[in-house]
This record gives sequence, C-alpha cells and structure tokens, in this order.
Amino acid sequence: IATAAGLNDLHINASGIYMSGLASSNFLIDTIQVVAQGMYSTLIAKFNFSGDALWAKLTGNLNIGTTGFRSAIDTIGNFYTIYTIQDSAIFEGNKFYATGARDIVILKNDSNGHYVWLRQADFSISPGSAVWGAQVVEVDKDENIYVTGNFGGNAHFGNNTITSTNPTNLFLAKYSPNGDCI
Repeated sequence: IATAAGLNDLHINASGIYMSGLASSNFLIDTIQVVAQGMYSTLIAKFNFSGDALWAKLTGNLNIGTTGFRSAIDTIGNFYTIYTIQDSAIFEGNKFYATGARDIVILKNDSNGHYVWLRQADFSISPGSAVWGAQVVEVDKDENIYVTGNFGGNAHFGNNTITSTNPTNLFLAKYSPNGDCI
C-alpha cells in the first residue's frame, strides 16, 4: 500500500474491514490520494468486503516519529486509534504538542472516517524511569474505551494523575464514549 508501511491492526465487523499501520510517503489506495504529514504517518483506513477502500487517512508527526500502536472498533464501527507522541503531531489538520516527555493520544473517528474527538494524556519522567506510552486499546459493549501501556513518573489523564512506584509501571485508563476519563 505504501513505502515503509507496516500493518499494526486489522478489525472486521458487519460494515467492513478496518486497519491501522505506518507509512512514510504519499500513496494512492484505489482512488483515494493519501498525503503523508511527517517523517512517519499512521494510516487508518476502511475497506468493504470486496477490498475497495471506503476511506483512508494519514496522521503524522513533523519531527519525531508518531507511532500508532493499536486500534479498536466498537459495535457500531467507530474507530479508535492510540498514538504515542514525543514532540508534535497532526491529527485532523490540527497540530498537537506533547506536554510531557511523551504523551498518548486517543483519536475517535466514526465509521465513515470523520473526526469525532481526540484526548491527550501526558507523562512526566522521574529520574531513572522510562516512559513507553500506550500499547493496547479495547472497547467494551457499552462503547467505553480502555487504554493500557507503560509509564514511569507521573501520568495525567484529564483530571486524574497517577504516580509510578517503580521505574516502569503499567497504567489502565477508562474513557466514556464521549471521551471523558472515568
């Protein structure tokens, strides 16, 4: 599909096939021109069961590579992608800056690829700690979103702050369908 592409996730539901992966150049999927937005961009796309692209988008980082580790879909086809950013990244035409050492971003698109919301959580590093970022996202039957990953130091999820007790700890964050950390 693209130069330096790598598939991260593939999901199938009654409305189609969803995928997320990495790309570092512009490319064409069927008749959809996809324009890279940085050194590395994360591809999110939906295909019908005949393999035709219904929509495709790239998000990316201008300086240090944004990684789209994982994605998930809910029962109605909303598409959730988690990213770790170290500097800045472009999502839906808007530039976002990491406010901590690394931030995680949760992006929600509807089943037609339209932007719904974006949430950002920041991480600060304690001396001797490592910050790794988001690694898994899942959605339950009520469309609550769960994100987990590794961190060291402090992690800020909306109004909630957690502090690691070791150089590297796990976090689990729950978000409502509207994107509120609960």
